[in-house]
Amino acid sequence: MAKRNAQGTTLGRRLGRAFVVMLSTATLGMAVLAGWFGLGDQATSVTSSTAATSQASDGTSDDQTRPPTNRASRSKDRPPVSTASPTPTVQATSATPQATPEVTPKVTPVVIKERGSGKLAVAAGHTARFGRGDLVRYRVEVEEGLPFDTAEVASFVDKTLSDPRSWAAAGMATFERVDSGNVDLSIVIASPATTDKMCLPLDTMGELSCRMGDHVAINAKRWANGAAAFGDDVTNYRHYVVNHEVGHALGKGHLGCPSPDKLAPVMMQQTKGVGRCQANPWPLPSELPSH
Repeated sequence: MAKRNAQGTTLGRRLGRAFVVMLSTATLGMAVLAGWFGLGDQATSVTSSTAATSQASDGTSDDQTRPPTNRASRSKDRPPVSTASPTPTVQATSATPQATPEVTPKVTPVVIKERGSGKLAVAAGHTARFGRGDLVRYRVEVEEGLPFDTAEVASFVDKTLSDPRSWAAAGMATFERVDSGNVDLSIVIASPATTDKMCLPLDTMGELSCRMGDHVAINAKRWANGAAAFGDDVTNYRHYVVNHEVGHALGKGHLGCPSPDKLAPVMMQQTKGVGRCQANPWPLPSELPSH
């Protein structure tokens, strides 16, 4: 009887152990199934989200009581808030840009003093004779203190008079520039006051140029800035004023505009305007000996 009771006890213990093993196996299986269906991740995610929400809602007072952390968003580490209006940012667009009109630069007028030194500097050197006709020996002079190089002025005058479009090529004269001895003509660039004095009894009013006797006096104001009829083309105005005043020395008188839209004669007073003609720096065929 005792032996049977012992066997019953042993059998009960085995059954108990088997039940515990079965229960543990079932629990483990349920955990695995929960992992497969994401139930465990969801629980972990909720826990993490709660912690993150708590951290993001930390205020300044909370930072004051908590020990320092590595969070860069702590209020005491933030720069002060600016109350100034932000600078607007220009956003690039894909629209076709508008063409910017070209602006023609204006020529800055050269300021010429009304009164100069009164002393004339002679351009050094001489040229070979050029042209056809009676010999005209000339020198070039520039009043000291003017913003012009004497040698450059002389070179410009030489090129103007020897140009195929000018008087020499047309047989009006043979020219030769010299820097000493007797001359037939002095071509002078002078201040307005000096020009006025050299042109007496003509009244050049501090604005005009002239030929008087054996002098061609060219107003430095005109040499520097030209005249309205030529616009910003100072170079062609200089050709004009040399040809015009030397033309007087060769016996030419003033002419008017022949007809609208035609080139003005070089002997027209183009410094005063050209009327309905077009500005022109060279003698017209009608002004030359063959006509």
